[in-house]
Amino acid sequence: MVFTNVDGSGSYFVSLGKLAWVVKEAFRQYYGDHDFVKSIISRKKQIVPHLQDELKVI
Repeated sequence: MVFTNVDGSGSYFVSLGKLAWVVKEAFRQYYGDHDFVKSIISRKKQIVPHLQDELKVI
């Protein structure tokens, strides 16, 4: 699940279950100590393509 800040500063990612690692891997260059990713706000242009690329590896 993704919660995007209304101010456009970024999004919070919440991932649970067997495929939770896919989210961490898809956005590993953005993740810090928490699940907030700066400047990722577009599901269509930024989030879905990263997840698709990571799932192709499986």
